[in-house]
Amino acid sequence: MLKGLDSTKFDSLPPVDQWTPPFCGDMDLVIKSNGDWVHEGEDQSSCDG
Repeated sequence: MLKGLDSTKFDSLPPVDQWTPPFCGDMDLVIKSNGDWVHEGEDQSSCDG
């Protein structure tokens, strides 16, 4: 899947420090200290992605 990636040259990282997307509203998301996610009240830790 990542074949040939080593031959790709990146001059710099994207300027994410300058990215200021517009606020689109709040979202019900909790990321627990153990890495589990709870989205809209549903535990997402067992989801296969």
